[in-house]
Amino acid sequence: GVKILAYVRINMVEFDSEEDLKRDAEVLNSNAGNLFPELLLIAGVQTTETSSLSITVYPDKEAADRAKSLRDDHMAEVKGLSLTMSHEGDLSIFYQKPEAIFEIE
Repeated sequence: GVKILAYVRINMVEFDSEEDLKRDAEVLNSNAGNLFPELLLIAGVQTTETSSLSITVYPDKEAADRAKSLRDDHMAEVKGLSLTMSHEGDLSIFYQKPEAIFEIE
Protein backbone atom coordinates (compact mmCIF):
# COMPACT_ATOMS: atom_id res chain seq x y z
CA GLY A 1 0.00 0.00 0.00
CA VAL A 2 0.84 3.66 -0.19
CA LYS A 3 2.29 5.27 2.92
CA ILE A 4 1.78 9.01 3.22
CA LEU A 5 4.20 10.74 5.55
CA ALA A 6 2.78 14.09 6.58
CA TYR A 7 1.02 15.73 9.49
CA VAL A 8 -2.02 17.99 9.20
CA ARG A 9 -3.45 20.73 11.38
CA ILE A 10 -6.92 22.19 10.76
CA ASN A 11 -7.67 25.56 12.34
CA MET A 12 -10.91 27.50 12.47
CA VAL A 13 -10.48 31.19 13.19
CA GLU A 14 -12.86 34.08 13.73
CA PHE A 15 -12.17 37.71 12.81
CA ASP A 16 -13.81 40.90 14.06
CA SER A 17 -14.61 41.88 10.46
CA GLU A 18 -14.47 40.59 6.90
CA GLU A 19 -11.86 43.26 6.20
CA ASP A 20 -9.60 41.74 8.89
CA LEU A 21 -10.13 38.27 7.39
CA LYS A 22 -9.26 39.44 3.86
CA ARG A 23 -6.18 41.30 5.12
CA ASP A 24 -4.85 38.18 6.86
CA ALA A 25 -5.60 36.03 3.79
CA GLU A 26 -3.49 38.42 1.69
CA VAL A 27 -0.63 38.14 4.18
CA LEU A 28 -0.76 34.34 4.16
CA ASN A 29 -1.14 34.10 0.38
CA SER A 30 1.99 36.16 -0.14
CA ASN A 31 4.10 35.18 2.85
CA ALA A 32 3.06 31.81 4.38
CA GLY A 33 6.33 30.13 3.42
CA ASN A 34 8.35 32.78 5.24
CA LEU A 35 6.08 32.81 8.28
CA PHE A 36 6.05 29.01 8.51
CA PRO A 37 9.34 27.70 7.02
CA GLU A 38 8.47 24.00 7.38
CA LEU A 39 4.98 24.36 5.88
CA LEU A 40 4.39 22.10 2.87
CA LEU A 41 0.87 23.25 1.99
CA ILE A 42 -1.83 25.59 3.23
CA ALA A 43 -5.40 25.84 1.96
CA GLY A 44 -7.98 28.15 3.49
CA VAL A 45 -11.74 28.40 3.14
CA GLN A 46 -13.77 31.47 4.08
CA THR A 47 -16.74 29.76 5.74
CA THR A 48 -18.66 32.91 6.74
CA GLU A 49 -18.03 36.64 6.36
CA THR A 50 -15.78 36.59 9.42
CA SER A 51 -14.56 33.00 9.80
CA SER A 52 -12.02 30.89 8.00
CA LEU A 53 -10.92 27.27 8.13
CA SER A 54 -7.35 26.43 7.16
CA ILE A 55 -5.69 23.11 6.44
CA THR A 56 -1.93 23.07 6.88
CA VAL A 57 0.40 20.19 6.03
CA TYR A 58 3.84 19.61 7.54
CA PRO A 59 6.44 16.88 7.04
CA ASP A 60 5.83 15.44 10.52
CA LYS A 61 4.29 16.15 13.94
CA GLU A 62 7.49 17.74 15.22
CA ALA A 63 7.47 20.29 12.41
CA ALA A 64 3.76 20.97 13.04
CA ASP A 65 4.49 21.46 16.74
CA ARG A 66 7.25 23.96 15.95
CA ALA A 67 4.83 25.80 13.66
CA LYS A 68 2.23 26.02 16.42
CA SER A 69 4.25 28.64 18.32
CA LEU A 70 4.78 30.54 15.04
CA ARG A 71 0.99 30.40 14.46
CA ASP A 72 0.37 31.74 17.94
CA ASP A 73 2.86 34.58 17.32
CA HIS A 74 1.17 35.40 14.00
CA MET A 75 -2.27 35.38 15.60
CA ALA A 76 -1.10 37.71 18.37
CA GLU A 77 0.03 40.22 15.72
CA VAL A 78 -3.16 40.10 13.61
CA LYS A 79 -5.90 42.56 14.53
CA GLY A 80 -9.26 41.03 15.42
CA LEU A 81 -8.30 37.34 15.16
CA SER A 82 -9.10 34.47 17.52
CA LEU A 83 -8.69 30.70 17.25
CA THR A 84 -12.00 28.88 17.71
CA MET A 85 -11.02 25.27 16.90
CA SER A 86 -7.93 23.23 16.11
CA HIS A 87 -7.61 19.54 15.16
CA GLU A 88 -4.57 17.64 13.98
CA GLY A 89 -3.36 14.22 12.94
CA ASP A 90 -1.57 12.11 10.36
CA LEU A 91 -2.52 12.74 6.74
CA SER A 92 -4.55 9.75 5.56
CA ILE A 93 -5.90 10.86 2.17
CA PHE A 94 -4.26 13.03 -0.48
CA TYR A 95 -4.88 13.49 -4.18
CA GLN A 96 -4.02 16.31 -6.52
CA LYS A 97 -4.72 16.19 -10.22
CA PRO A 98 -1.24 16.49 -11.79
CA GLU A 99 -2.23 19.28 -14.16
CA ALA A 100 -4.22 21.26 -11.58
CA ILE A 101 -3.41 24.96 -11.42
CA PHE A 102 -4.85 27.14 -8.67
CA GLU A 103 -5.32 30.91 -8.70
CA ILE A 104 -6.18 33.10 -5.74
CA GLU A 105 -8.14 36.31 -6.34
